[in-house]
Amino acid sequence: VNIIVTRLIVLTEDQPNLEINHHADKSLDSFCK
Repeated sequence: VNIIVTRLIVLTEDQPNLEINHHADKSLDSFCK
């Protein structure tokens, strides 16, 4: 599996619904809401 980063978004404020943990799929799901 090759992963290429095409865009980086820097969050400067706390996001109330953003939940980042060691489960990448759950973190991405939280980020996309």
